[in-house]
Amino acid sequence: MVSFVLAMCLFSGQGYEEVARLLTHGQERMGRRKGTWRVPTTAAIGRARLRAGP
Repeated sequence: MVSFVLAMCLFSGQGYEEVARLLTHGQERMGRRKGTWRVPTTAAIGRARLRAGP
């Protein structure tokens, strides 16, 4: 979630789902993410941000 929030700052003009897609694409290229992964919905991202707190 922390990486996602930082990525939101870098890609401030993009929506949640696009930022998540860009973030994971970069991780895949660096070999940090393997296997299948689906972009979370905007609602799922919003709930995760609430759990992370201020």
